[in-house]
Amino acid sequence: ALPIHKLQKDGILWKEVLIDVNPSDKNKFSFVLSRNETPIARLYSPLLTNEKRTHVEVSPESDLILKHIAIRLEEYGGFGLIMDYGHVGEKEDTFRAFKNHQLHDPLSNPGTADLTADVDFSNVKRQLENDDRLITFGPVEQGIFLNEMEAETRLNFLLENCEESEKENLKLGLDLLTNPDKMGSRFKFLSMFPAVLKDHLTKFPVNGF
Repeated sequence: ALPIHKLQKDGILWKEVLIDVNPSDKNKFSFVLSRNETPIARLYSPLLTNEKRTHVEVSPESDLILKHIAIRLEEYGGFGLIMDYGHVGEKEDTFRAFKNHQLHDPLSNPGTADLTADVDFSNVKRQLENDDRLITFGPVEQGIFLNEMEAETRLNFLLENCEESEKENLKLGLDLLTNPDKMGSRFKFLSMFPAVLKDHLTKFPVNGF
């Protein structure tokens, strides 16, 4: 639920995609490209020097929260696990809206639909590992993670201890979560640990990763 900014390459500059009144219909909105660099575009431009994509989504609020998480885990200890739908830096425009479980124009009737964008796990990993505070493992696809965590074994245990009428739903549920054509590849898992544990975790790899 954290906001994003959409940046688009225009010549040698990164400009921000903004929202304005549609010039042909004053009752509607449309996307427009900023005339010049906005503060957000200027802030992120140095980080996008070698970026091959022409459109990226950035989230300063997310980056700040990730920084706070890294500081907290380094100072007080603890582990973290992030699970969400996302990509590893290859996707461009993922901003979209859903209404009644259907895709919806995000600029139509603002406030009536859920807005969302995929998490860029390559950026999450970069932010968490900044200043060598944490080490991370992943991201890995949800299907791979669950299978590595013995999801099949768990399913078989449940099948042995449930009503006959429940068995098919359990099998379908696991397939939904692990099948790469369903949620198995769409969702990603990333784990984080204080960097002081690096030698230990190199010797004893983290389950699921």
